[in-house]
Formats: sequence, structure tokens, C-alpha cells
Amino acid sequence: MKPSEKVDILRRSSIFSILTEVELVKLSRLAKERSLKSGEFLIREEERCEYFYILTEGRLRTFLYSSLGKELTLITYLRPGEILGPMSIFRDRPPSGSMRALSPTKVLEFKKNEILPFLLGHPLVMLEMIKVLAARVSELNRRLRDVAGERVEQRVFRLILMLCHRFGPSLNMTRRELAEMVGATIETTIRILSSMRQEKIIASSRGKITILDEAKLRCLGEGL
Repeated sequence: MKPSEKVDILRRSSIFSILTEVELVKLSRLAKERSLKSGEFLIREEERCEYFYILTEGRLRTFLYSSLGKELTLITYLRPGEILGPMSIFRDRPPSGSMRALSPTKVLEFKKNEILPFLLGHPLVMLEMIKVLAARVSELNRRLRDVAGERVEQRVFRLILMLCHRFGPSLNMTRRELAEMVGATIETTIRILSSMRQEKIIASSRGKITILDEAKLRCLGEGL
């Protein structure tokens, strides 16, 4: 990857977009490109991680293992420019979740001992990173609330609505991915999606869900 391409990626990142051109060039010199094959791990739960990443292309799935060894999906959809594994640079503990590529993926990686001094010297960037972390904690808290206290149908409605707001009405995801994200069986998820198709709330095909009636989906998600 050319140095100018690294700078362009950093410029589009929500946390680094506030930097000047000179600062972006300086930061880009710390970045190394890493490629992942589909199915390859970027981060493994409980394995030490000394890097901070920015997604440049591809798809990643964030998940953790339950006490029974079952994989519980936390996040599937991450956009290019989003930060990955930020907690690893702020604490001396292994990550509590894993991150695996769902397709050929590329990231920019930064060593902890190199990126941390840069962040400490740019408090506004540090503040933006804290905002991102706070938003993700809030999202996970909502997911936990949904799993603990709502019917499966409503969890599906809320999750699809959240993804629609974040990525638009066309979602490239499988029924299995959706089932893992809401903590339901794939059979139950298929039944709910089939009902939504019949009511013309969504259209779906292999590996894709398209929202047709966002207003109705919102009402269902709110239990109206």
C-alpha cells in the first residue's frame, strides 16, 4: 500500500479525521498493512494482543465463547475506517473476545508501544477514541438487555433496525449470522424472517436482507 493510501484511510477514520495533514503523514508511518484470508483470526480471546487496528476492506465478526463453548456473535458489521481492538492498547490483559475475517480482509496495524505515545500527545484523538468505546459499550449493553428481557422476535426486529440505521437498507448477512447475533436458533430465525417477508417488511435472498418497510419494522421493534 502506498503511503498516500494509508493517509487517505486515516483521514476517513472517525477518530483521526481531526488531524492535520502533517500529523496524518506522521501517523501513517507507524502503520503496517496486514491481509487476512476468510476464516483467519485477527484477535483471539484470551491471547495477548499488542496491536491496534483500522479496517481498510473486508468483513470481520466479533464474538466470544459461552461457558458451554458456544460462539456468541457481538458485532458482524464494521465499516472501513473503523477501529478494531482498541481495548488492547489500554490494558495489560488478553482480549475478552475474538475477531475473525468473514471474507478476504485488510487492516492497518499499529504496535501498542508506538501508537500509545502518539495518542497521549493528541488528547482530542484520545477523546474521539473514548467516544467510540463508550458507544460500543452502550450497544453491547442494549444487546444484553434485549437477550435477557425480550422475546426473540423483538430482538430480531431491533437488531435489523439498528443495522439498517448504520449501514442502509441492504444488509449482506446470512440467517445463521443473524441467529448468532440475537442468541436464537437458526430455525427460529428463519421462521421470523419468513413472517417478515410475508408482511412485506423485508425481502431476502441467500446472504442478503433488504428492508422494505422501515416504519413498520420500527413499530415492531418498539413492541407497538
